Amino acid sequence: MNRISLALAAGAIALGAAGAAQAQSTMTTLTSPDASAGIYVRGSLGYSWSAQDEIDYSPLWGLGVGYRLNRNLRADVTIDWRDRYIVEGDTFDSKIDNKAFMLNVYYDLEQLPVVSLPAGFKPYVGAGVGLSRVEVNDQLITPEDGVFGDDEYNFAWQAMFGVGYQVTPNLSADVGYRYARLGDVQATSPLGDIDSKLNVHEVVLTVRYGF
Repeated sequence: MNRISLALAAGAIALGAAGAAQAQSTMTTLTSPDASAGIYVRGSLGYSWSAQDEIDYSPLWGLGVGYRLNRNLRADVTIDWRDRYIVEGDTFDSKIDNKAFMLNVYYDLEQLPVVSLPAGFKPYVGAGVGLSRVEVNDQLITPEDGVFGDDEYNFAWQAMFGVGYQVTPNLSADVGYRYARLGDVQATSPLGDIDSKLNVHEVVLTVRYGF
C-alpha cells in the first residue's frame, strides 16, 4: 500500500512539474517580443536602381511605424525618400526626387521550405500600396524659354522578400529585395520631352525596435 501511495505521489509530482514546464514554455512564447502583438518603429537604408535604361540609380532612406498582429503577421506605414536619380531626356537631363508613402503587410515564415536557416533567422514576404510623389527638377533650358520641370502624384505598389534576424528581444534587423512601381516621370519643354516610368529594383537594410 505504501509503495502504491509513493508511486502515485511521484506521478503527481512529475505531472505537476511537466505542466509547470509547459505553462512556462507557453508563457515565454506568448510574451516574447518577436511573438506577441505590439507596436514597433523602423528605419531603412538602401540602394535603388531603375528598370528603365534612361534613369540611373539613387540611395534611399526611410522611416516607419508598425504593429505586429501575431508571430507571423505584421503591418506598417512607411515613408521612403529617393532623390539622386538622373533621367535622360531628348535634349536635356534632369534629376528626379521621389517620396513614397506606403501601407505594407508582411508574413514572417518560420523557415524556408528547402533550406533550414540558423536559429534567430526568419525569412519574410511582403507587399504594399500607397502614394508616390515624383518630381522632375526644374531645368533652365534657355533664358528665353524659361524653366521646365514637373511634379506628379501617382498610385504606387511594391513587393518584397528577405531574411530577418532577432538581435535582442526588442531589436531585429532584416535585409531584403524590393521591386516598386512609383509612377510616371514626365516633363515637357520646347526643346524636347521626358517621358518614362519610375520602376525600380532595391536592396534594403531595415532595423526594427519593438515596444
